[in-house]
Formats: sequence, C-alpha cells, structure tokens
Amino acid sequence: ENTSPSAGVLTIASSTFSTGNYGIYSAGASTLSIASSTFTQYSNYGLYTERNPILSLTNSSFATNTVGAITFTNGNPTSFTHSANKAWGNGMNGILIANPYISVNQTWFGDTIPYVISGTLNVSAGYTLTIATSSVLKFNSGTVSVSGTLKVASATATPVYFTSYKDDIVNDTNNNGGSTSPAPGDWQNIAINNGGVAEFTGAVIRYAGSGGSAAVANSGTVTLINSEVASSSSSGIAANAGMTMVSTSTIHDNGSYGFSAQGGYATVTASTIKNHSTYGFVTGNNSGINLTMYGNTFFGNTQGAGLINVFYAPLFKHWDNMATGTGKGGVLLYGTTGNAQIWYGDPKLPYIISTTTGDLIVTKTVTVGAGSVFKFEGPTARIYVGNGGVFNAIGWNYGGGFIDALSFTSIKDDTKGGDTNGDGSVTSPTAGDWQGIELASGAVSNIMYSDVIYGGNSAGPDASVYNSGGTLTIATSTVASSTTSGIFHNSGTTNVSASVILHNSTYGLRHSGTLSTTTAEYNFWGSYTGPTHASNPGGTGDTVTNNVDFNPWTDDEHYLFPANAVDGTGGYHIQWEWEPNSTQEYADEWEAAIATWNELGAVDIRP
Repeated sequence: ENTSPSAGVLTIASSTFSTGNYGIYSAGASTLSIASSTFTQYSNYGLYTERNPILSLTNSSFATNTVGAITFTNGNPTSFTHSANKAWGNGMNGILIANPYISVNQTWFGDTIPYVISGTLNVSAGYTLTIATSSVLKFNSGTVSVSGTLKVASATATPVYFTSYKDDIVNDTNNNGGSTSPAPGDWQNIAINNGGVAEFTGAVIRYAGSGGSAAVANSGTVTLINSEVASSSSSGIAANAGMTMVSTSTIHDNGSYGFSAQGGYATVTASTIKNHSTYGFVTGNNSGINLTMYGNTFFGNTQGAGLINVFYAPLFKHWDNMATGTGKGGVLLYGTTGNAQIWYGDPKLPYIISTTTGDLIVTKTVTVGAGSVFKFEGPTARIYVGNGGVFNAIGWNYGGGFIDALSFTSIKDDTKGGDTNGDGSVTSPTAGDWQGIELASGAVSNIMYSDVIYGGNSAGPDASVYNSGGTLTIATSTVASSTTSGIFHNSGTTNVSASVILHNSTYGLRHSGTLSTTTAEYNFWGSYTGPTHASNPGGTGDTVTNNVDFNPWTDDEHYLFPANAVDGTGGYHIQWEWEPNSTQEYADEWEAAIATWNELGAVDIRP
C-alpha cells in the first residue's frame, strides 16, 4: 500500500497513486480527506477503509483497480461526504459496503460513483439514515432492514435509486460492458420493521423481490411520494401492518401484484398502477385490512385492477379511480362474506364477478354504495344471497332528476363503467351474458335505483333476478334484456314497483304456483298497453304469468315516469315528473300540473 494510516488525520490533495495492493488502506478511526487525486492499477481496491473513519472524498478518480474502486469493511464511515468522483475500468466501479449498520445519524450523498450494498443495510432503532438527492444504491442480492428511520428526499428529475448491481444507471458498476442486464429478483427488498419509519420522496425502487418478498414490505410506517416501484419478481409494495401511504407514484411491471394489502392501514392516491400479469392490487387473507384508494389510474393489469376475497371483509374505500387499456378494468370480488360489510361505489372502477374466481355469496348484511357498477363475466357468474344474507343494493336520488344508480350488467357492456374487458369495441353485451341475482330461503334483498340487464342465462334458474324463498323488493329500477325471465318468483315474498321491465325473452315477471300473488304495480312493461297477459287484452309489453298483480301500470304514451319512491307508512309514495321529450300539445299544462303536484309533496296513489 502507498499509505496505511491506522489513526490520526490524513489529508491528500492533487496526488496520483498507482500499482500495488491498495492505494490507501485505512485500518483505524482515521480522519481522511482526499481531493483531486487519482488511484489506478491496484490489485485490490483503490481505497480501503475499516472501523468507521471520517472520510471526505471529492473530485477524485478510480481506474483499472482489479477488485474495485472503494470498499468499506468492519463498519461504514461515521461521516462520509463526497462529490464529483469518477470510477471506470475497475473490477467494481462503486463504493462497496458490506453489511452496513447505521448506529449514528448520518447522510449518504449522491455521486457519479454508486453505493454497492452486499448483505444487509441495517438502520437500527433510534437512528436516521438520510439518502440525499441523486444517490444510487445498488444491491447484489442484498436487502435493507429499517428499524429506525430511512429518509429519501429528492426531486423527480434527480431521483434516488435502489436497484440491481447489474443496472447500468450512473455507470457500468459491474464493469462487464453491458453483457448482463438487470432482472426482477436481483436483490431482496426494503423491509420496514415494527416501529420503523421510511419516507420516500423521489425514489426509484426496482429489480427487487428475491425470495418472494415485495420490493417494499411494511410493518411500520411508510410514505411514498412521487416515486416508482417497478420490476419486482414478487409484489411491488406489501402493506403487512402499520401504516402505508402512497401518493403521486407509479407502481408497474411487478411479477405478481402492484400493491398487496395484507394488514394495517393503507392509502393510495393519485397514482398509476399498471402492467401486472395478475392484479393491480389485492387484499390478503387476513381480517382487519383497511385500504383506501382514490384518484388512481389502473392500466393493463391482465387479470384485473384488483382482487378481494370478501370472506375477510376488508374495509375498502375507493372513489374517483379509473381503469383503462388492456386487461380487466375492475375489482374482482369473490368468496363468501364472513362479516357485514360495505361495498363502496366507484363508477369508473367496476366490481367484477367472474366464473374464473367463483360465485359471490352473501350470507351477512352487505350494503352497496350508490354509483356502484357490477359486471359479470361468464354464463354462470352470479350473486347468491344465502340464508341470513341481506343484500341492499340501493342507489341514491338527489332530486332534480339526478339519480346515482347502481348497475348489474355484462362485462361486455361498455356504457357502464367503461371498457372493462379491455377489448375496445370487439364484443357487445347480449341477453344471457351472465346468470343473475339469486335469493335462497331466508335471504333478503332490496334493489332500488338499479339496472339489472343482460342476465338470465339458462345455465341458472332462468331469470336475471330469482327468488326462491327469500324476501325480494325491487323499486324504481330496470330489469331488462334477460335471455329468459327478468324476474322469477319461485317462493317467498316478492314486491316490484315503480320499475321498468322490458325486453326480457320469456317473461318480464314469472310467478310459480297458485297459492300466493306477486305484487307488481305501477311498473312500465315496455308498452303503454301494459304487460302481455290473458287478463289484459291488447297488452303488448313483457309477458307476465298468472298470480302477478300488475294493474295499474305506468303509461309511456302519457310520458309519465316515476321520479322517486319511498316506503312510507301508507305504502309506496310515487312522485312523478314530466318527460321533457314530449311533443304533445298539452305539454305546458302537464308540466305545470306536475310541478304543482311535486310541490305538494308525495301523494299516496295506492288504493
């Protein structure tokens, strides 16, 4: 070695060191200051330090050193300031740190020479490691374990990288001229332990995930802002416990899921989750999951934007999200409800019930939020409300003609929630695309301000809505375009009012048996003449069977439609509004009459 201090202070400036074993070998608690110097042609490292020196390194060059440019062993520097340094042609063109253990507060600075981490970068409890702007950390199958605080604060234009040793960002660190390329799973992950804190702003985390771990695995507190998590061989981010907050970031091209909510509290906002071969996000098989997502874009996630097993009843709040591009643009729900839960509405991010994931079975109380869109994939796809289950699918009438309705439709229906099957306009919805909503004995379902369309596949019980011993109420809704019946009352209690029932192939409403009657008054059956039935000569609307009380019905010719209906003590009160497309001569008079009627409040028109 040219210089081998074991203690004290060493200052080097404007010097050239060449040939030998090491350029500088520091074996003690030295203070080193190196500026504008060159280290070249050493058989080992240009600079070798151990036992925590204080080091300042500026404007220096490391070239053609056989093993590498710089290495820290037996403890990384307690203070390391560096800038404008260069490394090329070395066996390793970086700053190699083996198992760095952060036990004092310190800052790692950006440079054109990256850090190379072997083993575990451990940020111990009670201490903070700050990674400054433009820093690059490369891992050769290593990992980061955070029990203290890890801070990354950088601008998007000058991000901090956590990446593979094979990634040639900044320089060709492994000095192989590009003969190797980075790949998912090249290193493990960043793990935030219980009590640990990680704050990422302007970070890029990529090519991690070895051993099946997510690139960022949180059991403490994580904030990720204006950052990117990509190309993990496993998930991008796993929220296992604690609190995870992601904002204005991009999560893409990870091996399994973009975001995996396994526990704790997680919020993802104004971010893009795209290009995953499975799902953009998933909730785990654990109870107590709280996931909030709003203002996000999902793109090109092959199997779906998200996947939720309802058995574990995650609290999933979401709004103003959007799914576009190829892949299924919705959140797949499957399983049997384990607890009462709310399924929130998000019109541009539909729920999907698919035969690939199985039935959605309701055995507890489920409340569906206004604006929800449910799309069904496959001829046997259905919602099954079992004994003891309560399925409340109730939209919201804000007045003034604005209704935040629910939709139950085919995955091929692009008019509701967008192009959910991601095929552009190649496919169109048709009657019988899916099975239906089915009530078992002891089930309850209230469907209001909802559309149920393109169901009734004959692989099921021959109806879009089927009641077999439950209590079914349908009001101010549309049941249409079934390949069999729109509504089939087999047993139990069924009431249908103030609804539109049309274009159903066999029956608009089918009643089985003669011992009871299905009440179905004040509905529009597709024609002003009323439904087709022997007791209604001239009726040309959807057909009804015997034991259906359909009279009176609403009359399209008079352009009157139900605007809202509420369950009052005297029965259903229906408020009417004038259809503005009328060309009849007495339109003005009718408008005035309807306005007066509405001003007087709800009017009981039942006998």
